[in-house]
Amino acid sequence: MIFYTNATEALRIDASQNLGLGVTPFAWSGAKGFDLSTYSSIYQNIGNNATGISNNLYIGSSGYTYKNTAAGSAYQMLGAAHYWYNTPSGTAGTVATLTQAMTLDASGNLLVGKTSAGNSINGAQLSSTYQFFTNTSDYISVFNRRGTDGISIYFQKAETNVGTISVTTTATTFNSLSDYRLKNITGALTGAKDFIMSLQPKQGTWKADGSKFVGFLAHEFQEVSPSSVTGEKDAVDADGKPIMQSMQASSSEVMANLVAFVQEQQAIITTLTARITALENK
Repeated sequence: MIFYTNATEALRIDASQNLGLGVTPFAWSGAKGFDLSTYSSIYQNIGNNATGISNNLYIGSSGYTYKNTAAGSAYQMLGAAHYWYNTPSGTAGTVATLTQAMTLDASGNLLVGKTSAGNSINGAQLSSTYQFFTNTSDYISVFNRRGTDGISIYFQKAETNVGTISVTTTATTFNSLSDYRLKNITGALTGAKDFIMSLQPKQGTWKADGSKFVGFLAHEFQEVSPSSVTGEKDAVDADGKPIMQSMQASSSEVMANLVAFVQEQQAIITTLTARITALENK
């Protein structure tokens, strides 16, 4: 059936009830197609009741097929999920191989470069619980500040900035809040010697791969500097799986005690040097 406007074909419906707006409908198979042009289409996949939009693609008897010699893409809604596909340039009339480039699944997870949720699967995932996972055998991410030196990343707790990562032309700096206006000062640091001498450096190997480590054990470090360690010794989750402790041996507390200890030792050295010099001059 063909409809005309001022003797110009405006709409065509073929025997399979596919529509063409000013164009002859393509030979859709297993789907109902509405071709808006020789490139753009709206369709319903009869097999799974999915609704889709495509560019330079239609569903033929052998699957997705190129309308023209060019690249193609498609977007499809199925139930509560959304799917985005693309395909490289191909020849008109040949079957296209689609890559599922992005997915918004029924649980609200946004997936890029992967087709199912899970933090062990390569690709990026923005979880419905607001977590972000990136998995790859290559570098994980790039943060590129262009132009002037300055902050690349802000970290917040309850909408309050608590730290940043900043960059210059040659360096990266990890920063925690330390403005004097946020602190009540009670005096100079004391007890630095006892703090440092209580730490228990260790060396050994990692169980995972046998590689060497030189450092500390988190639970021992926690006894001296609780603020430098996250988690509790021997903790497990609801399934009995270990929740491993983590630590930052270069925390501000540790660095402050190291500096104070060095200053104390330097004061002793200076005093002893003066005494030795005085004895030598007698």
